[in-house]
Amino acid sequence: MSGGGGGAQRRNVRKQFEMDMNKWQYNWTKMQQNYKYKQDMFVLQEFNQQQAIDFKNETAKNDWIYKEEMRRFDYNNQVAAHNASLEAYEKQMDYNNLAHEITSNDNTRKYNERLTAIGFQHEELFQKHGFETRGMTKQLQFSRQEKAAKGTSLAIESLQAEGKIVAMGQTGRTARKNVQSALAAYGRQQAALTDSILNDEAQYEFGMEKASASYNLGSRQLKESMKSAKAQYASDQLNASLQKYSADLAAENNIAPLPVEPPGLPKPLELPYPKNLEPQEPPSWEQYQKVK
Repeated sequence: MSGGGGGAQRRNVRKQFEMDMNKWQYNWTKMQQNYKYKQDMFVLQEFNQQQAIDFKNETAKNDWIYKEEMRRFDYNNQVAAHNASLEAYEKQMDYNNLAHEITSNDNTRKYNERLTAIGFQHEELFQKHGFETRGMTKQLQFSRQEKAAKGTSLAIESLQAEGKIVAMGQTGRTARKNVQSALAAYGRQQAALTDSILNDEAQYEFGMEKASASYNLGSRQLKESMKSAKAQYASDQLNASLQKYSADLAAENNIAPLPVEPPGLPKPLELPYPKNLEPQEPPSWEQYQKVK
């Protein structure tokens, strides 16, 4: 019984020894594998970090290049817009000058037409006044001649009447009465003729006064019309100048501002590389042999 028990115990001890030896060997192999795995992980981590940093640096560099190109592109567009606005300004100014010249010439033409019309009106007024006064003078002269002829005729008729009375052989009171009657008739006719002449003279003076007043009024009206035309011409020219000035200001306001190139963007900074702690080395074989 004791011999058999001792043999079983020895077998258990050997098995335990073999298991411990296998475990010891396994632990050594496992430590080497873990260390190799951690080294691989360390290298992979550094690789991934390097890839991420390079990607971010390259992305920042591309962004910087793009923004620089956009900055120059925008500045060049502003320069082109400014130059185009200057060309448009010059064309607009030429158009404004031409439009002002056309308007000014049109105002001058209208003013000259108005002056010509006033000149014709003045000439017509002058001719009308001249014809009216000459007509009234001619009419007065004709009336005077007619009245003079009639006065002469009345005188002759009065003498003829006296001659007839004398020829009738009348004498004394009857003869004197008949002669006085003839003379009285001649006097009445002569007085009526004189009144008619005086009336013609008064009408002539009134007509001449009326014609002069009408001519003076017309002359003043034409002078005022000339002043009004001159003032209207000045107003039209001033309005044309104001319109041109307003158009010039509008053209100037449409000029694009002078472009100013913004300062360049600073170059991107490279990202720093982090430091990583390498995996801890396992114990050496000599050190591990001591725990065998």
